[in-house]
Amino acid sequence: MRMAILAVLTGLILLVPIVAEGSAVSAIEKQASFPPQNLDTCLVDMTGDVNLSGSITSADIIYLVRFVLLSGNEPEPCYGAGDANCSGVVNSADIVYLVNHVFKSGPGPCDFCTSGFHGGCIQ
Repeated sequence: MRMAILAVLTGLILLVPIVAEGSAVSAIEKQASFPPQNLDTCLVDMTGDVNLSGSITSADIIYLVRFVLLSGNEPEPCYGAGDANCSGVVNSADIVYLVNHVFKSGPGPCDFCTSGFHGGCIQ
């Protein structure tokens, strides 16, 4: 099985399998775009807690790696929950952001519900 290496600035190296469909580069560049919407009720309690465990841990990082690089399940409860840096897309930058937060005591994820990007997280 071929493996892709995702080296993160913090020194953490993640090995992820390359699936037959698409290339590693196209998988890394997978992004979901979020058009701004009016804020009614936001489904996201904690941006970055993509597996709904109640806290942000390495399990959330692995969940995002699978979503961004391997076409895994979307973040829960909605796409926007994975937008840790509130850029309006869920991509490898969000993975790096969460790695810095979890392993290097970096800043916590932004408040997605007030960011102006809501990615299907509004009811």
